[in-house]
Amino acid sequence: MQQRNYIIFIAILLFSTLISCADLPKGATHERRQAVKLNFLIEPIIEGDEIKLKFELKFQGNAHGNDTLVLPSTWGGEAHLNKEISNLVAKSKNTRILDTANPSLKKIVYPKNTLVHIAYELNHSNKANLNSVRPYYRPIIQRDHFHIIGETALILPLWDMKTPIKTQFTWKNIPTSWSLANSFGASNKTQIINRPLADLKFAVYTGGDFRLYKKSIQGNELIVAIRDQWHFSDQDITELITQGLKAQRNFWKDHSTPYYLVSIIPSHKENGHYAGTSLTNSFSLFLSTDKGVTRTMKHLVMHELFHNWNGNKMKRETPEELVFWFSEGFTEYYARKLSLTSGLITLADYVQGINNVIYEYHTSSAKYATNTQILGHFWNNSSVSRIPYIKGELLALSWNHKIRNMQPGKTLQNLLQDIYSDSTKQQRNVSNHFIETHLEKYLKEKTRHEMSAYIDQGHNITDLASNLGPCVSLQKKKIGNKIIPQYEIVQNQLEENASHCMAYFEE
Repeated sequence: MQQRNYIIFIAILLFSTLISCADLPKGATHERRQAVKLNFLIEPIIEGDEIKLKFELKFQGNAHGNDTLVLPSTWGGEAHLNKEISNLVAKSKNTRILDTANPSLKKIVYPKNTLVHIAYELNHSNKANLNSVRPYYRPIIQRDHFHIIGETALILPLWDMKTPIKTQFTWKNIPTSWSLANSFGASNKTQIINRPLADLKFAVYTGGDFRLYKKSIQGNELIVAIRDQWHFSDQDITELITQGLKAQRNFWKDHSTPYYLVSIIPSHKENGHYAGTSLTNSFSLFLSTDKGVTRTMKHLVMHELFHNWNGNKMKRETPEELVFWFSEGFTEYYARKLSLTSGLITLADYVQGINNVIYEYHTSSAKYATNTQILGHFWNNSSVSRIPYIKGELLALSWNHKIRNMQPGKTLQNLLQDIYSDSTKQQRNVSNHFIETHLEKYLKEKTRHEMSAYIDQGHNITDLASNLGPCVSLQKKKIGNKIIPQYEIVQNQLEENASHCMAYFEE
């Protein structure tokens, strides 16, 4: 067996950290406001071969006569985002913008209780000079399109991130041939949104030569925004996203989101690169491929969609890296499982995918990484960053099998939905202790030992599920110079009763 020859940067990582603290610069504190309106006016400025986006922001000043402005700083492993901001000026009378010791924080002083008006320009990222790992996260602003994420583009006053604020976006002088779509709607040059500032920052905003496709899932709107040319058709990728989103909403029994956007743009990385990030009511897909819709692409789409719940509605306690084994690993498990049960992949595809994960685990140089080491090296060591994904998926596989045996009629899905229900009702972020408390209801005394050994201490996971139903058994195989567990399909069972084989995964 060979290792996978593709690179996936599944980058919905830190969704809830960014929601809760929005990469707040050190030393900053929030000011709570209940009924304040923000007005953004955004306009493309074309100068010769260059284009930039001009932002104007108006908001009602307070009785103190000063606020703090938060500029883009770091996000998703990308640093120095403030370098893409230029010509930040105060336009309201007797208003001054002052530097602070932190280049991503500015103090703004104005007459008390007056309307504050500022302007700035957002430039296309000069990624060649920044040693950027994920250039597609940075502002992309070109003559025929823009694709920006709020964290990398919006300057906001330092107000409470969680309180809904009425905000207006006006898109000015947009070329008639351009489409517009963002996390809050499509084809609207004026938008009024009542959402927390965190949602605005964690949103995607697109415009230009994107081809927009509109779908409906139980009356809720799905927009797929695609640009550039690919070896798959627009219809094929749109159908994959539609089918995947429908399957996930059915799994969670949650069709409460009236609007959802998926944007698809080139990553301009090496061929075979697939990446994605889950955002407010949306996710963005970044691709570099000369192939059609592959199994890898299907898995990435299902992974990102699952983060709407595991990572968004179920928010994680900080530091998030300590919970990545759950938020990323369980998401891997269900992305693969739901791909199978929704008909996106075959049972053979599923088994091969699981075997690839087991192989990667047993050959990883970071196999024994502790959770503390993952916390320290997740963002700067690619081998370490893969371990929470792998370890979490293998534990989900094992625990699902144990729960089924110990509590007939129950599966891992019951555990996950218990965690989801309690975390949302109690408005609690998901922590390892929170997960352990719920897992004890299903695995009893095994819980604390296994979480401590496999997650905290990084011990070798040897207790895999002995089978995945009547048609998939666990064997040991020699691969290279290693003996590695691998699953095999019991072919005669599959041929005799395929529906019986699938029943294990559909419960």
